[in-house]
Amino acid sequence: MHKIDDICIVAEDKIYESDEKKIPTDHVSQAKRHERWVRENISTLHATAKVYTVFITNSSTLEDSAKIHAEGIYYCNKETLLEEFIKGLINQWLPLEFSL
Repeated sequence: MHKIDDICIVAEDKIYESDEKKIPTDHVSQAKRHERWVRENISTLHATAKVYTVFITNSSTLEDSAKIHAEGIYYCNKETLLEEFIKGLINQWLPLEFSL
């Protein structure tokens, strides 16, 4: 079992006016920098911690030039995230006052 400071999830979210918009290179590289920032600024994070970068968006395609920067970034569709959140809220999660 992992300790809390062995795993970190960072996220970049970009919701575009059109689902057809390709994710631009600068948005992908911005997400890529989150891991470095966390490692440099969060003192409780273990040096060997696994950092997962998640890109949350309504788009499903990258600009061709962005593909090289996307390695190690996980994709999460905005609608899927909302559906899973609602399922969790209804089926699994307790209100905060009952989970303490």
